[in-house]
Amino acid sequence: MNLRCKFHLTANLSICALFFLTLSMSSLSLAAHVSDRHRMVLHVCKQGCRFERIQMAVDAARSGDTIQIGPGTYFENVDINNKDLTVQGASSNQTTVDGRFRGPVFSILPLPFGTGSQIVSLSGLTITHGRNDTGGGIMVAGTVLTVTDSAIVSNWATQSGGGIDALLEGTADASTSFRSLIIQRCLIARNRALSGGGLHTQAEVHSLISNSSLVGNHAEAGGGAFIEYATRSRIENTTISDNTADGDGGGIWVAAGGEGEPASMVTFSHDAVVNNQAALSGGGIFSSCLGGHCIVLEGENSVTLNISGSTPGD
Repeated sequence: MNLRCKFHLTANLSICALFFLTLSMSSLSLAAHVSDRHRMVLHVCKQGCRFERIQMAVDAARSGDTIQIGPGTYFENVDINNKDLTVQGASSNQTTVDGRFRGPVFSILPLPFGTGSQIVSLSGLTITHGRNDTGGGIMVAGTVLTVTDSAIVSNWATQSGGGIDALLEGTADASTSFRSLIIQRCLIARNRALSGGGLHTQAEVHSLISNSSLVGNHAEAGGGAFIEYATRSRIENTTISDNTADGDGGGIWVAAGGEGEPASMVTFSHDAVVNNQAALSGGGIFSSCLGGHCIVLEGENSVTLNISGSTPGD
């Protein structure tokens, strides 16, 4: 059964304002951290550079530095702790970071765990063969993380977030600007987890996904993505396709809060949710919110050719 939905609704201004605030606060914080010194560019490559391993460059870097990684495959599990860093590959077709299923490919969090905050940007990378309980490809917490022009493929989590898991942990008084995930022009594909095969965002983590594809991921719940309660997420100009779930939410699961907890609010804008499959409900999109009131549809969204065991075509 085909369903093509066309909605013309007023933009959710509060969500947009949140992201502009996030980016503004991130820029101001980064500037403050590095105002007392010159920013450095550290080069990583197979031969002829100061660093042959990414972790060595990360360890040597200081907040505000940029790490540029040359073409090649780097077999590493990289930890970024307590530093604001920009990590740039040559392109997702040229620079691969392979975790060899020995842990998350990138672990990005302030230490001690649950304290502080940091700002990190990843671009031009293929991130693959990571394995962890949460966040096989990227495990991130207490961080404003921006991932652009990258591929997160073939990672595995035994619990949540096969490709990426964004966790809540941060300082007790941390603003939402340090619980943010921004994904732009990325491919998230062929990842697996118990919940959120491609992507999992924990409660109160706010996310923006734009001009990206979540394709061929698998989970028990939320094959493409699992969005927990109390989040504010925006998905725009993005394709969610060919994802599968053994339970609910082949394409995406949007969770309601428990008693006394706020529900998620997810805005879909000019997206295609197609060819996803769930064994139970919500082949394309599953929402546990009563009446689906935690979903906002803007512009023209295509939701079609999705299959579920209980309601074909949703």
